Parts: sequence; C-alpha cells; structure tokens
Amino acid sequence: MKILILPAFFYPRIGGSEKSAMGFIQACQSKGWKVVVVARLEDNSLPFEVIDRVPVYRIRYVVLRFHQKNFINAARIFIQSFLRLLMVIFKFRPDIIYVHMMSENAVMTGFVTCFYRPKIIASLRGCDMILYKSNWANRVLFQRLLNNAEAVIFPSKALAIRLESDPWYYLDAGKIRIIPNGIDIESFDKNKGIFALQGGKSYIFACGRFVIDKGFDILIRAFALVSGAYPAIDLVIAGGGQERGHLESLAADLNIAERVHLIGMVPHEGVIPYYRGCMLFVLPSRFEAFGNVTLEAMAASKAVINSMAATADGLVQEGFNGYLFNNENYNMLAERIRFLIENKALRDQLGTNGRRHVEQYYSKDVIDQKITEMFLS
Repeated sequence: MKILILPAFFYPRIGGSEKSAMGFIQACQSKGWKVVVVARLEDNSLPFEVIDRVPVYRIRYVVLRFHQKNFINAARIFIQSFLRLLMVIFKFRPDIIYVHMMSENAVMTGFVTCFYRPKIIASLRGCDMILYKSNWANRVLFQRLLNNAEAVIFPSKALAIRLESDPWYYLDAGKIRIIPNGIDIESFDKNKGIFALQGGKSYIFACGRFVIDKGFDILIRAFALVSGAYPAIDLVIAGGGQERGHLESLAADLNIAERVHLIGMVPHEGVIPYYRGCMLFVLPSRFEAFGNVTLEAMAASKAVINSMAATADGLVQEGFNGYLFNNENYNMLAERIRFLIENKALRDQLGTNGRRHVEQYYSKDVIDQKITEMFLS
C-alpha cells in the first residue's frame, strides 16, 4: 500500500501534532507500506529531504483572500504549490491520501479532489478550521475534503462533538473515528537522564507552546500563591512562542522571576530528563484537544495536574493518576499543587498508576494497531 501524508506542520517543528504525524508514519512503515510526505515549506526547512527513510517534499501554503493587496502573488504561489503537489501525486500514485491536522493542507487537498480521487482520510487535532470560517472560497474546499473523506479521525470524543456542533461545516457522523495519540514508552525507558536545578532544588514542570490557550499564566499565578511556603521548589516551563514576554513580565510582577525558569524549546529526547526529574507535572490549558505532554509525564511515572479543558476522554482520572482543576481557577490549581507537594507517597502512587494507564491504553503498539486497522477497512 502507498500512502501520501500531508501534515499541517512537520519537522523541524516539534509539537504534539508533529509527534502524532510521525506516529502515523511509523505505524504505516511497520506494515511495510510506502510513505511519502508533502509538508509546509518554512524558513528553516528544505524543499526536499529524507527523514527516517521517508521522502519529504515541501510546498508553500497561502490563504487566498480576494481582497488582499498581494492577491496575484498569493495566487501564483498557490498555483505553483498545487502543481508541485500534483507532480508528487501522479509520480507516487498513492492508494490513500492522509491529511493530518486540517489547515491549508486541507484546502489544497480539497482542490486536488477535482483532478484525482484516491481514498482520503482526514484528521482533526484541535485548532483546525478556525482560519477558514471567514473565507468562503477556502471554506468550500475545506468542506469538499470533508465530503470526499472516507473517514475523519479525532484524538478525542470531545473534539468530535465540537466539530459536529459547528454550524459552519457538515460532517457525516458515520465517518468519525476516535484514535487517541500514542506514545513511545521505550524512549522513556532508554533515556535515564534526570535534569536537576542548581542547588539541588526540586521543581514543578510544564511544557508547550507559549500561547494563550496553553494557560501558562494561570500556572505562574498559582505557583506565586505557594512559592513562599516552599522556597526549595521552583517552576520550570519548556517552550517558546509569542507569549514569552508576557509570562516573564507576569513572573516579575508577582516577585517570583528568579523562581520561574522559561527554558525555551527542547527536542523530544532532550525533554525526557525534565519529566524524570520533576516533582509533578502541570498542564493548565484553556483548550487542549488531547494533551500529548500529559501522556509523556505519565510515561515518566509522574503525578499530573490538568485543567478540566486539558483532559480528553478520561485521560486524567481524579485521584487515580492525577488531579484536575476548574478552568482558569488558579486558586484551585494552587491547592492541588500544595496537596501533592505535601503527599509524596500519593505522588508516587499516582505516577505508578499513570504509567500503567499509558501502557494499557496509549502505548505506541496499541495505537499503531488502531491506525493500521482503519487504513485497511
């Protein structure tokens, strides 16, 4: 079988969507299927390269708006990219086109269906489709892809329900497939590194893109409420993005700047020691389609605290593998943090339960089986 994968974003970016896209690729490779990727061309990427034995072509994506000043140039880029995509398609002749996280890649694929009609599988990961609600032309192509797709994958039931209730689009409920993200547990077992702060301080850990949806400002406010009582515990947040300056200013305003460490983006293998070395992990998101980082923390046998918005389909079970707090409620988050700091035996038990939960339901082997069964159906 030959599968063409079009991710919205791909390496060298590293995030939940990129990791799950690579998981799909590896699942296909494990079956001996041929895979080709067409990804977004960015400033720090190459037009063509081979990553883990997979040919990766890259094209430039644009959002066409008829009133934009540079419409002619944008249209030229769109046509060039479309022709390059067609060239790859007619050269590779895929049995399946898989669109991972629907963005400009979905618009392009919707246009492709006017010329080529293979089996199409689409996947929505959480922040898809927002860009096109005010752009009727792109929205039409988006809807065309949904209409032509044989299956539409969601990482959680909650996200599927969200799209079903969206008045801008129609999705046949019979096409919905729920396949959560998986995790390579072996990578956590092989990496024995443990990050330590200077002076032997303990730390609470969080990671993700520095954007409003991730809610790191909520975590910083909560940490400010408990920091005075625990001077030997700091907060470490890995990531990068447009909100970094705001987070630094907030920590300074709360007089905890020296206790909050914003360490920048860390590659996947490099971040494992931070999980292994932390006291507990927090995901304070205002919205989260799934929360890969929670799986990673559990794989490292760590207790987790998630916002209610960041626990998909029972990923975090209150008092079993972690605790939850009401969205935006940093006072409640502070109470949860304080409770777990004071109860090491409970933290250890939550971490043990979390690891078993991941092994049973979210290991790479379990999820790979679901992926390949869907492609064969």
